[in-house]
Amino acid sequence: MPVVSLNCEDLQEMVGADIHTIIEMLPRLGADVGCVNDEIEVEFFPNRPDLFSVEGAARALRGMLGIETGLPIYTSGPSGIEIDVDPSVNLVRPYIVCAVVRGVTNDEKTIKSLIDLQEDLHWGVGRDRRKAAIGIHDLSHLSPPFRYTLGEVAFVPLDFSEVMTPAEILRVHPKGREYGHIVGERHPLILDTNDNVLSFPPIINGELTRVTEQTTDLFIDVTGLDMKAIQDCLHILVSALYDRGASVETVEVVYPDHDQVLSTPKMGNSTIGVTKGDIVRRVGAELTEETILGSLQKMRMEATVDAGRFTVSFPCYRTDIMHPVDIIEDVAIGFGYENILPSYPKLGTIGGRLEEARQSAVLRDVLQGLGFLEVITLMLASDPTQAVIIENPLLEEHISLRTSLLPGLIDTLALNQHREYPQMVYEVGDVVHLITNVAQESSVCAGVIASRTASFTEVKRVVSAVMREIGCIFEVTEASHPSFIEGRRATILVNGEAVGTFGEIDPDILTEHKLIYPVAAFEFRVEMSRS
Repeated sequence: MPVVSLNCEDLQEMVGADIHTIIEMLPRLGADVGCVNDEIEVEFFPNRPDLFSVEGAARALRGMLGIETGLPIYTSGPSGIEIDVDPSVNLVRPYIVCAVVRGVTNDEKTIKSLIDLQEDLHWGVGRDRRKAAIGIHDLSHLSPPFRYTLGEVAFVPLDFSEVMTPAEILRVHPKGREYGHIVGERHPLILDTNDNVLSFPPIINGELTRVTEQTTDLFIDVTGLDMKAIQDCLHILVSALYDRGASVETVEVVYPDHDQVLSTPKMGNSTIGVTKGDIVRRVGAELTEETILGSLQKMRMEATVDAGRFTVSFPCYRTDIMHPVDIIEDVAIGFGYENILPSYPKLGTIGGRLEEARQSAVLRDVLQGLGFLEVITLMLASDPTQAVIIENPLLEEHISLRTSLLPGLIDTLALNQHREYPQMVYEVGDVVHLITNVAQESSVCAGVIASRTASFTEVKRVVSAVMREIGCIFEVTEASHPSFIEGRRATILVNGEAVGTFGEIDPDILTEHKLIYPVAAFEFRVEMSRS
């Protein structure tokens, strides 16, 4: 969770309450309050990025304390400014939204709050700038209209004094070295009508548009891979500035290849419906319609009710609301979890393990008795074969859900070569296969043995011992598996069905992982027919 620093003096002024009252109320918003000096160190849940600033936290606290309840109203007018999106950016960073903010009072506290919010949004929403990145510029130094395109225009990057090309920035500038992997050899730029560079997203802004205490008018851009993510960042940022007394103006974003013009930001409210019955059932308290309406107002929303169905309006910065259950959660927070009376569930059953969980527990006991050590590896993998592909992976090594436990166990051996040998590790976990476009999940048990004497015979003894202890009759037959040495691999059959495989790992795989000892391994499904 992001750690947000909230200036105590600033927060008290914006909330209209003393610091002790604020500290007592913050946990109600899902916050873990840490160090309190001139600043409060707070950890907010990542699903509420609108709270990652003094302005957002103060807005929510005013509602919870009853100082200012109901839906905050945000308005915007046209700026008359356009930005043209060149189709070339589709290859690297296809989306952009913008805003103009005027009448900003930029003292030291406001600038720090703005920069902190920018960086927290980069982490919490933007996935470390990959999914979304924000640029904030002094508008007075620019001449619209603007262009968003790929290019090699040289400019002075922020915190430097010499002119550099984008390629040089990626080699020399600290931000270029840190985030250059996001863009590779393609360099997106935002230019004004005089070819002045505003930004090289998501790397660095130009020194020309540095925001200072003399800045009153801002131009804000958010670029990224996901339209919702960049709009979410923009709405949260401009809402915070609006709460500081600034005015917001829209920018026309022209996408010629899509024959589309977006007017951003969209500062209007959204609505979602939820029934009283669902609220009462999920909250677990007999709430009246008046109580529900009051709870929503505390959470800075408004609602109307007709025949037990609430139509709830929520502001643009509440980017976390996607389903009626999100509204129900806010009702519970506004009502107060401490006001919900605890009760025993009305169930007449006794809990017990599922059969699959019982089998997994037995396997763990057996393998630990044989000297294996349990490990837990990542569910994500890099092999797309018969795999469920992740739409927006954070890393190239994590593009799919795993289809086997063995690669993770081999990686574990590679990372622990400094440990004493022999090494015997196992895992019982889930894998997912994509079969006829349907994701099928199953539980698998796998283990590896790394030693001077690791062999087909040794791993067969392990498999035989495991099957004997769990009461499973099995047979083996010759296998065809690319991970094992030909002639030293076998398929495990139970009632004529192939449930797994074992053998000696191919030397090419050992060389790739720089493993110096032979490795024998096994893998089989947890759910299998018993004798």
